Amino acid sequence: MLKEERHQYILNRLGENYRIYITALSQELGVADDTLRRDLIELDEQGLTAPDRKEAMVKSLMMKRAQKRIVLADSHKLNKAKDYVIASLGDVDYLVTEDVKVESIKEHWARTSYTLL
Repeated sequence: MLKEERHQYILNRLGENYRIYITALSQELGVADDTLRRDLIELDEQGLTAPDRKEAMVKSLMMKRAQKRIVLADSHKLNKAKDYVIASLGDVDYLVTEDVKVESIKEHWARTSYTLL
């Protein structure tokens, strides 16, 4: 299974359960625990996360129903992992930030389809 396919599988599972167990998931996918840990770190760096399940559920529903998805995130929120995934950055249409490290942002999330403002 390709990395992108694993990432999508993980996001789908998180969307269903909001919590996953690495050992069980590694057996399902036939990959090492360390591979999944790296995948989760990468998804955390790319994704939109929330510290609380209810907040994540509400924001995730809002993202699904929105015609345009605009995320306003200051530099303190970028590259920070929380407990629950709301969406991946690929689901975002516009990312608005004051972060001066624009090249770092573009490099980190080069494969996604958002506009950086």
